[in-house]
Amino acid sequence: MENTGESKKMRLREAIINEGLKWGSGTDKSGATLDWIIDNREILLHPEHSLTTAELFFEKLEKYNASYVGGLTLAAGFIVSSIVTLSQIKNKPIKGFVIRKEPKEDGLQKQIEGQFQENSEVVIVDDIIHSANSVFKCINLVENKGCKVKGIIALVNFKHTGYKKLLEKNYNVDYIFDLSDLMLEREQKPVDENFLSLIWFKNGINNGIYNAPKSTPRIDNNKVYLGSDRGIFYCFDFDGNLVWDFKVEDNEKGIHSTPLLFKNKVYFGAYDGYLYCLNEINGNLIWKTRVGQWIGSSPQTDG
Repeated sequence: MENTGESKKMRLREAIINEGLKWGSGTDKSGATLDWIIDNREILLHPEHSLTTAELFFEKLEKYNASYVGGLTLAAGFIVSSIVTLSQIKNKPIKGFVIRKEPKEDGLQKQIEGQFQENSEVVIVDDIIHSANSVFKCINLVENKGCKVKGIIALVNFKHTGYKKLLEKNYNVDYIFDLSDLMLEREQKPVDENFLSLIWFKNGINNGIYNAPKSTPRIDNNKVYLGSDRGIFYCFDFDGNLVWDFKVEDNEKGIHSTPLLFKNKVYFGAYDGYLYCLNEINGNLIWKTRVGQWIGSSPQTDG
């Protein structure tokens, strides 16, 4: 029987890879464009992924038996709210707090929002641990209030300097994913730190009558799916081994659309005018229908 919890975790992982990972976007503090950046805010505001994140955090949170869970606004605030709601549903309520980057200028002028009490036991959460500056800011503020930080939980741990500093100061650090889980692990001693290390590549996929590939790979259940200008749809495992392939009716016209993966089925259109539905596991044809002279658009889902 499928492990439901593990399946949810895999779907969250795929969402971070497919939607949260932005290539050639964002800048560093000097203003230079980054090769890639992870933006989890879209993930944390998605109904399914928000709930899954809360469930995974709650599993790790329970062992600390803390009175409060909190973090620095903005992304950590989403996580805190989801955990607090889930804790009530599970009849294991835990209170939350959110820390402003700066104290509010008017009103109560608070920096720590929530029913927060000094001298409490707390767990700090964040979406990413990289430099860990936001985590350390939270730690300093709550420890100045006499609180004990029992643990720190992150959605993605880069395992860089911030993580090492936290361990050096004897903080307990848990996380859901690290860079290797997201296929972003760098070489131990990279020749150029600005580039990711090449793990594998495939040659000869797009050598049809069109000059450039149009189909973008999609990831699901430890597999990579993509169409080719040869009119062949491919499924590879994460080590680059071919799992299965499927040839469309008129393979000379190629596949230009990006596949949709939904409920163990693969949907894509081809330039022969057919919309195809394949079995995600073995690539067998479930159905096909010709809806036009060619299909260049990609199927989408709201879920």
